Amino acid sequence: MKDGLGSNNTGEDEASRRHSTFKRAFGEFCMVKTLKSIRKKLMTKASIYNMLINL
Repeated sequence: MKDGLGSNNTGEDEASRRHSTFKRAFGEFCMVKTLKSIRKKLMTKASIYNMLINL
């Protein structure tokens, strides 16, 4: 981080950017109720996101 409060590791910055991009693209909430459905929904979202990045 540039403010001196954290490390200068660009990997952390990249992970943070990707996480923010994912949340903007797919939303922050999951409306399903069961743990199995939540896992399936999030895995589907992550798969779609990865396919879009690799275009």
